[in-house]
Amino acid sequence: MKPNGQVVLPVRRIHGLATWLLEPGRYIAVTIHRLRGLGFYEVTVQCLELGIGERRVIAEASLYTRSISKSDLVEWAEACAN
Repeated sequence: MKPNGQVVLPVRRIHGLATWLLEPGRYIAVTIHRLRGLGFYEVTVQCLELGIGERRVIAEASLYTRSISKSDLVEWAEACAN
């Protein structure tokens, strides 16, 4: 997503893999893994700066939570971008 919380949709999805076409700029990548049997999600939020042919991680945070909502994702994205 973009730092303002706008979700960037993938241009293609095949067998669980997604492909995004991104312009140079700053983005937030949120990776969510469900921890089976524990009732928790492991969430990693990265603030990335994309240039032509390069990617730089500006900030990264990880947390565990029992539930996830879109407002949570936007809040984490804004916090990571600042």
